[in-house]
Amino acid sequence: MTDMREDRSRAVLTLVCVSQFMVVLGVTVVTITMPAVQAELGVRTGDLQWIISAYALAFAGALVVAGRAADLYGRRRLFLAGLVVFGVASAGCATAGSAAALLAARAVQGVGAAMLAPSALAILVAAFPAGVRRTRAVAWYTAAQAVGGASGWIAGGIVGEHLGWRWLFLANVPVCMVVLVGALWIMRAGPGRLPAPNAQRPDIAGAVLVTAGMALLVLGLTQVGGPAAHWSVSVGLGGGTALLGLFAWVERRVQSPLLPAGLLRQRTLGAGLIVSMAVTGTTTSVLLLCALYLQDVAHLSATVSGLAFVPFNLAVVAASLGGPALLRGRAAGVAMTAGMVTIAVSALLLLALPVRGEPLAVTIPAFLLMGLGNGLAAVMAVTIGTRAAGDHPGAASGLLNSASELGVASGLATLVTLASLRTAALTGSAEPTAAEALSGYRWAFVGAALAVLGAAAGALHLLRRGARGAD
Repeated sequence: MTDMREDRSRAVLTLVCVSQFMVVLGVTVVTITMPAVQAELGVRTGDLQWIISAYALAFAGALVVAGRAADLYGRRRLFLAGLVVFGVASAGCATAGSAAALLAARAVQGVGAAMLAPSALAILVAAFPAGVRRTRAVAWYTAAQAVGGASGWIAGGIVGEHLGWRWLFLANVPVCMVVLVGALWIMRAGPGRLPAPNAQRPDIAGAVLVTAGMALLVLGLTQVGGPAAHWSVSVGLGGGTALLGLFAWVERRVQSPLLPAGLLRQRTLGAGLIVSMAVTGTTTSVLLLCALYLQDVAHLSATVSGLAFVPFNLAVVAASLGGPALLRGRAAGVAMTAGMVTIAVSALLLLALPVRGEPLAVTIPAFLLMGLGNGLAAVMAVTIGTRAAGDHPGAASGLLNSASELGVASGLATLVTLASLRTAALTGSAEPTAAEALSGYRWAFVGAALAVLGAAAGALHLLRRGARGAD
């Protein structure tokens, strides 16, 4: 009987990891193939960013609501519904005949991803009791998440160049079908099964406010440095902040708040949120700039550029799976800090990227270190964050995923803009040379190192205060 439960738990973990890999892959997978999408659908250069942003906006905006819905109405139900929405939207992306159709399908795909991400992590928490087994399961989940993000560069380069960009979306359809069938069977009576829906009245006002507020906030961040930055950043950041403030006011007055009372006051969850935001924000931005460097400065093909990220993926897996051994006693904060310091060192190593010469001699060791730091810090963030969830794993999962998405948006907004401003200061209105573009990238690498070190200090401070409070 025990062996059967173990097998079912492992099957649940496999389904959760596959779904999370697919969700995170969707954020970056089309980046390298943007020129092909532009040529086929006639997308204007200024509108290309929306193919990525449409997914991110819908994903980030719906995460908190989806996480709470998983707690109230059933994690399994939301997970299954998310698979259907994500699969159908992926088919819509693959068959889009116009830029408008692709943007609409990407937005729906983001909603499906928002339904999947928090419900998947909540199912994992329910499937594995607290302790070593859960920590190992979270390590696999984190590895799938991190590898999914980095694999976007690899899959986008190889599949996009040899099969076409539509296959990047079409491949999701059979995967969703397989996971859906597996979930219907495995989770039917296993650890992922959930109780009957909660009869509490839903917080509709809070749901609308937090969804709109998160979406506007991410919108504002993604428009920093863009052609219409002045009004869009002001509307996005100002409107998003105002709506989230109003959301906080509403939450204190409703009978059944969207975010359970006291959840955000948990210092361990706060530390997890800071680390999740910092890790995704810095590594995603640095990897994007490296992808641009490999193609625009080093003049490597999309396929070779994609393969350059393989060391990062391998290191993420190794660190994520080795991380649980460091969680004995109170070593979580130390291990998390070590991971973030490693990310900072890897970003500084990239300062040695040459204008001419062999870039892989620099990217391979830097990507290995960045992957090790990413995997270690991310698994610690999820582990300490979910410790504070109590009876609300869906809400906590939604917050952790929201922090990651805000990290991506804010990291791109600040670090990529920093690189652009540095390059523009050197070139004026002229086309930048390779050396001038690389100078901008180097400023961003230093900014990433400083940001991740600052976040590590803040998270460690919260953990120490939380430990003193517990004593």
